[in-house]
Amino acid sequence: MSPFSRRRFLVTTGLSAAMLPLMSTSAFGQSKTPIRRFITMVVPNGVTPQWFPESGVANNGIRIKAGASSPLKPLEAHKDKVIVMHHMMMQNGTVVSGLNSANGTRASGRDFVGGHSISPLVLTGHKGAPGPQQPDGWLLTAGGPSIDVYLGDNMPGAKDLKFRSLALRPTRHTGRGVISYRQQGTGTTPLGVEDDPPALFAKLFADGNVSNVDAQRAAKGEIHILDRVTGHLQAMRNHFGVANATRIDAHLESVRETARSVAIINTCDGPDLPTRQINWTNGQYNPDFALIAKTQLDLALNALACDLTRSASIMMGDYANGKLAFSFLKDKSSVFGDRRDHHGIAHDDSNGQKNIKPFAEQWFIEQYAYLLDRLSTTLDADGRPLIETTVVLFGNMQDTGVGHKPTNLGWILGGNFDGYFKTGRYLEWPGGKTGEQTPHAQLFTSIINGSGAPQIDYFGDTFGGPKTELVALRG
Repeated sequence: MSPFSRRRFLVTTGLSAAMLPLMSTSAFGQSKTPIRRFITMVVPNGVTPQWFPESGVANNGIRIKAGASSPLKPLEAHKDKVIVMHHMMMQNGTVVSGLNSANGTRASGRDFVGGHSISPLVLTGHKGAPGPQQPDGWLLTAGGPSIDVYLGDNMPGAKDLKFRSLALRPTRHTGRGVISYRQQGTGTTPLGVEDDPPALFAKLFADGNVSNVDAQRAAKGEIHILDRVTGHLQAMRNHFGVANATRIDAHLESVRETARSVAIINTCDGPDLPTRQINWTNGQYNPDFALIAKTQLDLALNALACDLTRSASIMMGDYANGKLAFSFLKDKSSVFGDRRDHHGIAHDDSNGQKNIKPFAEQWFIEQYAYLLDRLSTTLDADGRPLIETTVVLFGNMQDTGVGHKPTNLGWILGGNFDGYFKTGRYLEWPGGKTGEQTPHAQLFTSIINGSGAPQIDYFGDTFGGPKTELVALRG
């Protein structure tokens, strides 16, 4: 079997003693060390004040604001699985010494890296380094590896898998917006982003020795994966003497008995791609953006469940989403149209466009909640939901549409790495001091130290501050 086909099934009753000498537990995807996984979703542009929960709740619980357009409404069913954080900041975006625009001055006269040009720094804790021109005139790139790549390189067993980490987004964009960076010597280079779902499907699943047809038949219960085992054993039987053949016959019967107690936990060939004609890579007001985004999320989840990778990053568009329209949200408001783009909607801090901005934000949170749904219903090889050993991070790139600042951010951590984090809370001031922004590098440090990777003091640069985790996440 290929590595991912082994993780297609879960033994729900114990193997018989007769099977143990011939079948190792690795055939069922068992692992001595609990597998931990990481997913991050990044959304460009700023958010509305309605985004954040009500503050002052006893025990820091989460009280989502009422209303059909409440952006966090999709998280209502997952409140016990997440930590919502306010007043986070990208400290590496507020320290811009040496990062000048093309004409030798700070871009747009700002003393911070603005929201649309911040994408290289979103998942790093490092000060930016000189690099190619970004939106708004900044000449910079990441100053160190992003956390998704770092975890793919350092979590136990992760670097031995088919992919150390995956970077994807729903469609192809002419604009920039890469968030995943791998360290190359003293600098960094963007990780290749897969923005074509059929191409990603082929990369993930096309080289296994269990065909897609057999996988689909197994998922429907028409054949059993252990049929492959019995076939190999039957072939072996014909090459042994009578005494050994009798032992193999008994062993085959044990395999058949065990087959009756084995349940499919997930298929590892990805979701079915839509059959109707779709322009998968069109990033110009693609009317199928929502469907394509869901397909990419499914592919990422299946890659994690099949242990093809332990780390994945998802950029929901590009640096500003100037060509993403929410035509699929017309049922929420007729104001949504085929050309009313996310960038323009997000910049309308006054909500003059008939208050559609919260609905747009709600849609992105729905995609995040969908990840939590899938992780809660997909079982790992040990029979537990993947959400128990996975962390799913949601981050946005700027405070408000007009402000562009990388401060006062709202980020969400879902899952808890086997209880490493205490979920079910809203941390209005995650650092513990009212009025004080919390560097997102502290959050990354906590995630790394909870992932099973070697413990670190700090992920990135401290800019003169202390090297510390975001201790509030532990409870």
